[in-house]
Amino acid sequence: MEILISDTNILIDLCTVGLIERCKDLEVDFRTVDFVIHEIKDPKQSEAVQKLVDSGDLTVMGFSPDETMELMELYARYEIHTNLSLTDCAVMLCAKKNNFRLLTGDKNLRIKAGDEGVVVSGILFLTDLMVNEDVVDGNEMADCLETLLKQNSRLPKELIRERIDLYRK
Repeated sequence: MEILISDTNILIDLCTVGLIERCKDLEVDFRTVDFVIHEIKDPKQSEAVQKLVDSGDLTVMGFSPDETMELMELYARYEIHTNLSLTDCAVMLCAKKNNFRLLTGDKNLRIKAGDEGVVVSGILFLTDLMVNEDVVDGNEMADCLETLLKQNSRLPKELIRERIDLYRK
């Protein structure tokens, strides 16, 4: 079973379109780090994510003292030149050390994680997975992506429109 580790923006996007609870139905081991949980400030989003954590469908990973030192060194190395946050570095380090697939929509994080040898995917990886595993039907997913396009201007609009057309067929 593939292990996926999620950055904050993926969880927020999933909450925005009402797909967060569907993650429990995927044939993956879904994880994040404690830094991500602390970044989610919206009460409804926090509640939805916490519900997954409480049910055991989202594992929250922490860092040992040695791993925290390693994280701080990574953050110091990247923060000045790439503007990666401590949370970005935390999910990247966790993905790299454990050979997990990193889920993020952050362009800088995608580039640096790729440079570190981490397999990186975005929200479309999850939407494809949900449709392919029959967790969400194509029309419902197309509706969700249309909503997401209206809510999140940083997403790859052309790719999402292609997926919408594909899911509607």
